[in-house]
Amino acid sequence: GSSSYFDYFTGSSNEDAPADSAAEGGADSFERDTSHTEQSSDGAERHGSLNDQWSLKLANATEAIRIALQELQGDWDLDYEEHQTRLRTVAAWRNKVRRAFDNMITSTSYEARKRKGVVTLSPRDSETLASVFFGGEPYLVQCVRPEDPVERNLLEAVPSLLTEGVNTAVLDCHEPLPSGKSTIQR
Repeated sequence: GSSSYFDYFTGSSNEDAPADSAAEGGADSFERDTSHTEQSSDGAERHGSLNDQWSLKLANATEAIRIALQELQGDWDLDYEEHQTRLRTVAAWRNKVRRAFDNMITSTSYEARKRKGVVTLSPRDSETLASVFFGGEPYLVQCVRPEDPVERNLLEAVPSLLTEGVNTAVLDCHEPLPSGKSTIQR
């Protein structure tokens, strides 16, 4: 089976992860065995794990967008200018949705790293970078973009590294530093 982004960070089993083609099949493709029931703080019953609930909410939102887009199609009796205006509007909204998904991926990635004890360094924070690279404390730094997953081996090693006094961090090594050069170039 495929591995979900959340599972990659948490080390959870990927048996429950939605398949890559699940989004094409609609919200039903994401439904899972919800025999596990929890009581939330507001007293409502929740079925399934938090990851299952999150995946289902995401699937439902995606399916709602897909259905709405299908409903918007079909009125093609337009003159050239109206057609071009519609095309620009659709492209603008597609970009907004894409940015929203990208922001959610980055936010999820950042939070997962933080929970595992991996510090996300900013290439623009010269004071922190100087401390990490020249401060004398041992650091293991992986070059990775904010939206990309951290190597599983690093995540598995974090507890023993921290026990040995080695800090772990990630840095987008392709982004420019305050000097204008990237970490890779330096």
